Amino acid sequence: LYLTDGDNGGAGSGKTTIAKQIADALELPFYMTGKVDDIFTLIGYKNAGGEYMETDFYRAFTTGGIFLGDEMDRYAPEAIVGINAGLANRRMAFPNGIAEAHEDFIFIGAGNTYGTGHDRVYTSAQALDGSTLNRFVKLAINYDEVMERAVALAHNSAAGAWVDIVQGARANAKRANMDTII
Repeated sequence: LYLTDGDNGGAGSGKTTIAKQIADALELPFYMTGKVDDIFTLIGYKNAGGEYMETDFYRAFTTGGIFLGDEMDRYAPEAIVGINAGLANRRMAFPNGIAEAHEDFIFIGAGNTYGTGHDRVYTSAQALDGSTLNRFVKLAINYDEVMERAVALAHNSAAGAWVDIVQGARANAKRANMDTII
């Protein structure tokens, strides 16, 4: 599953929260990492003493759980391509040997783009390799304006006017094709 911003969503639309809620609903451990600069952040490494230093990805893969690859459209390309076999075939090589994915291992990716590269708002986003993108079902996450209002009013009963301003500004920016996050 790859969670991305929808037509009425952006940064802060709830992608990370949704992944955690899925883990909670399935009663599975939740692991995550943000931007990944190299494959070893995901698969681990052997230290100078030869001891394998495992990662949250390894733990989720081998013992079960939800792993959220947050900001996946900012991952170093070789890092995400390096785990493609594990995502597709549920078997992959780690520095300590080949491992089979636990039956309860679920990988959720999240990004602010559809994985096709940067735009004028998300300038550091990178295109995900086609071999990676085809391993995911993409789900666009929009801002939930009803919940947004309810949360604001729960914190401040006079916040309704402010929510109207924010939601109105967001709608106006969309109509004007403005590249902004509100």
